[in-house]
Amino acid sequence: MLASHPVILSLVVLGIAFLIITGAVALGTVILSGRTRDWEKENELQMKALKEIQERRKKKNREGPLKVIILVNDTTFAYNLRREIVQKLIQQGNDVIIVCQFLNFVPELRALGCQLIPIPVPRRRTNPFQDAALFFRFGRILKTENPDIVLTNNIKPNVYGGILCRLTKTPYITNVTGLGTPLVHSGWLQKITLRLYRFGISRASCVLFQNEENETFFRRFHLLQPSQRTRLLPGSGVNLEIRQPLPYPKEDTVHFLFIARMMREKGVDIYLDAAREISKHHTHVCFHICGVCDDPKYLKILQEAQNAESILYHGEQTDLVPFYRMAHCIV
Repeated sequence: MLASHPVILSLVVLGIAFLIITGAVALGTVILSGRTRDWEKENELQMKALKEIQERRKKKNREGPLKVIILVNDTTFAYNLRREIVQKLIQQGNDVIIVCQFLNFVPELRALGCQLIPIPVPRRRTNPFQDAALFFRFGRILKTENPDIVLTNNIKPNVYGGILCRLTKTPYITNVTGLGTPLVHSGWLQKITLRLYRFGISRASCVLFQNEENETFFRRFHLLQPSQRTRLLPGSGVNLEIRQPLPYPKEDTVHFLFIARMMREKGVDIYLDAAREISKHHTHVCFHICGVCDDPKYLKILQEAQNAESILYHGEQTDLVPFYRMAHCIV
């Protein structure tokens, strides 16, 4: 009967995992601060937090560089959205370990001087055995590496990494980069996810939010402790030293550009509807889509839309600058 309810089975398996790992994993202590739209300000906050850790280490007669573990979904996210933090931490003489799935930018991350540990992080579907395996892998890595700092990002690293840190009394920082499908839609799956998330972040040293809506959601469902420290950030930001402003294109055809993972929560359905409607009444328009598509249903929809000449789907791109240079409007 449990096999017909994979999420419930997943919860049972993870419950057993919690009992085992509670007595099996021993980690150090951590404190960390937040992330802001200004990446320079973000680094400043991180360095201030590292000084607090160093002071605590001195009191315990512990010397040497700090060991930082960053839990994220994949290397693409780590390089594009956490690169400046990684660079700053390494420049300060700290050891940085990124635990995630290997996709793009693996050589680039290693060139920064950080260590990478590959681990599969299934993002869409809830498979009880895959999730239990992920939980145990996180636990083994944290036990082996014994980090001074743990920084979690994305829903599964937040939940499973947070649970492990709580059970082992390891302070950590949670960065809520979005709600995710299980939290958005009401029902039994949402109830289970809320319980897991509440347990996973309730002992975080600080919870970072990218927008007010996510923070409001977490407070409405009582996922935060009354006295828990939070910080509202205006997004991850753009490093303008790397991403220089581009001239506005002068081409007569108007190019629209949508960049996201192909899923309903990202708004791709709305974009496709708009592309079809506008293309009916205007000829000098072109709608482009860039982003990974791991859902066969959307892959079929995109192919049909492209065959109908409504859009041009370019798949996942590691270099988006040529597309930004071409676009008149970025969605």
